[in-house]
Amino acid sequence: MARMIGMTGILVAALALPTTSIATTRDEARSAAGALWVKILTKCGGDYYYGASTLDGPPPGARSAYLNPPEATHSRDIREFKGVTFVLAASSLTDADRLNGIEWEGSTRISSTAQRITDRGRWLDWGSDNLFGLSVVMQKRNGQWTYRTQQGDGWSLDAISATRPSCNDALLIR
Repeated sequence: MARMIGMTGILVAALALPTTSIATTRDEARSAAGALWVKILTKCGGDYYYGASTLDGPPPGARSAYLNPPEATHSRDIREFKGVTFVLAASSLTDADRLNGIEWEGSTRISSTAQRITDRGRWLDWGSDNLFGLSVVMQKRNGQWTYRTQQGDGWSLDAISATRPSCNDALLIR
């Protein structure tokens, strides 16, 4: 329904509002990001540890960036993060995105004040530059959340598997 207002000829159209409010979608995104971090990280005291997950490699048939950089691909490598903040950032959606069923898209990442990684069973020096940070693109499309690295297809949360180190594993490393 459209109508003309006043002498200026401004056209005002009645807009159909989405059934999900922006605040609700933001809360859902926060919850979906939290579910991912709980699935792939181990929390010991105030520190977080990461071993490996499905997100380290591409989904079947896809080429993808890796969360583990080439120098951190040993199967026993563990990353430790101190002073952790989880960051969630929404991307702007286009009309085409919405028409394609995308309800929310953005990224979540772990930011830390200090971090280190193991190499052949020994801790390397602490760093403060988020060199081994974790960043994941999230998307809610047609009611379903998927997670992926910067390129490639995504996984549902149920399809993501993780090898999470135990707190005891982390304490035993010298």
